[in-house]
Amino acid sequence: MKKHRLKKVLFLLVMSITLIGCSEEENQTVIVTKSFWERAQKAANNGSVFDGDVFTFLKDNMEEYDNMFESYQSSFEEEYNNAAAILEKCTQRLDEAEAKVQSTNDFDLEIVQKTVSKYQPDAVKATKNGECGYVDLGLPSGTLWATSNLGIQQMEKANKNFNDYLTKPQRPEAPKLPENKNLKEYIIMKSADEVGGGFIEVPYKEFVAILEKTHFEAPSKDNIDKLLRRIKDELLNNIVDKARNFRDYQVFDYERDAYNYVEDYKKAYNRYNFDILSHDYSYLLDLGKPYTWGTNFVMDDTNGPTSFPASEDWATVLLGSKWATPTKEQVEELLQNCELNKINMDNIASGTIIYESNNQLSTGKIQGYELKSKLNGKTLFLPGDYKYMINERVNDKTYYVLNSTKKIEKVQDRNPMFYIRPIYKNK
Repeated sequence: MKKHRLKKVLFLLVMSITLIGCSEEENQTVIVTKSFWERAQKAANNGSVFDGDVFTFLKDNMEEYDNMFESYQSSFEEEYNNAAAILEKCTQRLDEAEAKVQSTNDFDLEIVQKTVSKYQPDAVKATKNGECGYVDLGLPSGTLWATSNLGIQQMEKANKNFNDYLTKPQRPEAPKLPENKNLKEYIIMKSADEVGGGFIEVPYKEFVAILEKTHFEAPSKDNIDKLLRRIKDELLNNIVDKARNFRDYQVFDYERDAYNYVEDYKKAYNRYNFDILSHDYSYLLDLGKPYTWGTNFVMDDTNGPTSFPASEDWATVLLGSKWATPTKEQVEELLQNCELNKINMDNIASGTIIYESNNQLSTGKIQGYELKSKLNGKTLFLPGDYKYMINERVNDKTYYVLNSTKKIEKVQDRNPMFYIRPIYKNK
């Protein structure tokens, strides 16, 4: 029996350098690598086949299995190159999506603030609680016109809202390709790990007993073939599948998020212009009533007044008794005594954001009118191409407005997005 066991030990000694020494005397010991012994014990406990330190065995027998190595090396490189090609295209797509996100940096709040300070000096305050400036255009009636629309936001609030509105998408990190592209080098490295784990001295009797339980088999060509396949797969670590999943999910999601970010940016860009230069209509609606011309007021009563009562005029309600939405007569006086110059301001938020041919977000413009007094040269700026409300109506459904060409017209519309530019009753 001992001869049979010794033959098995000698076979292992030939098969693997991990078996350093042995003796057939029961009181002596065998020196093996820790890796060998741990694997042997595990196989014995599980009742599985044990084939020694496999990487060390392969390292010592590469020439014998050279054709197998070449076949799996070729297969490895093919899968590696497929994954690399997929990831390269992913990088291109991510770069394009990221460029769109970065293009939104064209928006310059500092330029906006400087322009706002020039044309809307009261944008640093809110048009509520009496905080609204006015300009004396030398009009015969003594009427003073507010320098900002009703409901504009404080600049600090608008800046915060602009930044809070946006969540920049994070570019996903691609799966990494294997650093080692050579199976033989990988096996030599793993063999060094096996031997480098150190050696252990095992009692001969225990050594033989463990081997009896492991159903030891010398690696066959079929087993070597399976082993090389496993090593190749282990080294590749499903990189092709990971690359495809990365392309189909993370890259796609980032492209979608980048598109949505740019769209959200355009909305925030427009919203900023609207809030800081025109008015924050949501603030007025949050007070619990529609605008003065809304359906909840006496304006719907045919027999009601043709002008808004002070209690229903938001300019009066918000700014105080000296303030009001202008009458048709006051608007006519303004237009008659001022020169109208249409303004297109570059480098400022606008109601229209466009893409140029290179897909870069263009710097916007805002349109408006500068009204320069013929009497004293002072100016008033009315932003936007929307209608400004006049505090008079024709009947229960028809209203006067100052339209986008700065002419008075009648409209059958109670759209709550009309602007209000208040007047200050100085006399």
